[in-house]
Amino acid sequence: MVTRQTGFLFLVLGLVFALPCAAAQADPADAYFTLRLTKGETYANIFSKAISIKGRGFKEIVSRISGTGMDTVVDPNPHAPVFDGTYRYDGYPAGTGRMEIRNHGETYCSKKKCVVDAESSGLSFNPLLWGMPPPRLKPGTTWQIKIGQPWELGPPGSETVRVVSLDPVNHIVTLDRWGSGSGESDSEDAHMVHITVGNKTDVAKVLPGPSHWSGQTVFQHGIILSDVILMERPVTLISRLGTFHGMEREYTLLNAMPHSS
Repeated sequence: MVTRQTGFLFLVLGLVFALPCAAAQADPADAYFTLRLTKGETYANIFSKAISIKGRGFKEIVSRISGTGMDTVVDPNPHAPVFDGTYRYDGYPAGTGRMEIRNHGETYCSKKKCVVDAESSGLSFNPLLWGMPPPRLKPGTTWQIKIGQPWELGPPGSETVRVVSLDPVNHIVTLDRWGSGSGESDSEDAHMVHITVGNKTDVAKVLPGPSHWSGQTVFQHGIILSDVILMERPVTLISRLGTFHGMEREYTLLNAMPHSS
């Protein structure tokens, strides 16, 4: 496993020098999605999330949050790795915690409690949002999945995943995903927002319409190097100031970040 400092250099070199015929062949999926960890190695990322609801008759509703995270490998077992994490959401105190990843990345455990990982992005491959890839991959390979529960940016729904490119030298894969569904997302604040009409502000209930999302993610040995996903949906806002219709868009960005030892 390459370090974060050299990962992006290898990505560029691999794309330049990989043999043209290698990309056309079907490669084992395990080479791209199986974790290869070393005890004491640290992975760092920088992330942001934004939400906007825009429509006629009310001031655009915007919220943003960003931060950084670092995860140090305690147990490199690829089937149940353990990390010591430190993270900071801008504007909030820093936090720490120990986390174990289970169920191929779909479940994480902390403080003796295990939950399904419904976040839109994170440290590693999550089959809740990506499904399980076919045994062999090549550019253009697609698979269909069902997301059976609400998740951070969207509701239960169906999704298509497509292999954009493969770097067989450094085991880097780029995937596109697009999908749709109906219902509420898993976000804690998804049901209520503050709406401003003229010089008055009130709390509004959000009734979501059908959601559509798309994104692209780069993995190396199951670790996320970069990730972007955008969800859009019509919404109805109901408050004492009136009923309003608008379009909501919500997106997250995540990138691997160099860090000091």
